[in-house]
Amino acid sequence: MSDDSGDESDELGSNPLGGMLYDEDEGGDVSNSFEEPDGSRVEQIEVDEEKNAEDVRRDALKLFTSTDFVMEPEVLPTLSRYFKVGGDPETVVQSLAEHYQSLAQICNIMGEWLLQLEDRPDAVQDIFEQSLSSLISRHFEPKQADRIFDQQNSEGAGIDWLPELIAHAPWRSLVYSLAEEYPDCLMLNFAVKLISDAGFQHEISNVTTAAQQLEIFSRVLSTAVDGVLAQHRKGPATDSYDRALTELVRVAGHSEHTYMYSQALLHLLAHQEQHES
Repeated sequence: MSDDSGDESDELGSNPLGGMLYDEDEGGDVSNSFEEPDGSRVEQIEVDEEKNAEDVRRDALKLFTSTDFVMEPEVLPTLSRYFKVGGDPETVVQSLAEHYQSLAQICNIMGEWLLQLEDRPDAVQDIFEQSLSSLISRHFEPKQADRIFDQQNSEGAGIDWLPELIAHAPWRSLVYSLAEEYPDCLMLNFAVKLISDAGFQHEISNVTTAAQQLEIFSRVLSTAVDGVLAQHRKGPATDSYDRALTELVRVAGHSEHTYMYSQALLHLLAHQEQHES
């Protein structure tokens, strides 16, 4: 027993790690058994990186060859990504120049011509707004519109233009109609909330649009209730009172959820009124 344990201790003494990390070859040299990085793996990583760079260049070139892309807000971030992966500046200049058709500038020239032919400048404004609203309604894509939130996070672009847009009544009307048609669009729901926050909740006549967000529906309901109370002070037996009451019924009775919420809110208000009196 003692001889065996001695042999075992001698063996462990010559290799404290028990041969786990180091192997002794026939010549007595100790060699590291860790494997060197595989050259094929390094080459594969380089190939993948080059492939990703090619994808970025291809996607950027696709944008550069689209009509009037030089006028788009994402042109600078796209240029930055393109040059980071070794894009050719001459190709960029040529692509942007060849596909610049100056559509926006042509619209401005046509507007100036119309102003010279029309006595009323507001009529020209109406023509442009109606034509542009029609085009937007016809070609609106909710998924594309929702990308403004991604751009806000990654590229610094985003929704800075939206508050200015909703400051004008014609564009608010466009937002209402689009929100009714695309109730799941995040950008439109956000725009409706901005409109409500700006104090235009009385314009949101479509209850379906308002009911998408509790805060907005509460404001629309509050406006309807205020209308009924204001007309009631003038006298309940009037056409104005009947119209205000009909509007309140329409808002509250839109769905089961809005009806229950309206009933609970009105009951709470009546309960508080009784306690205060």
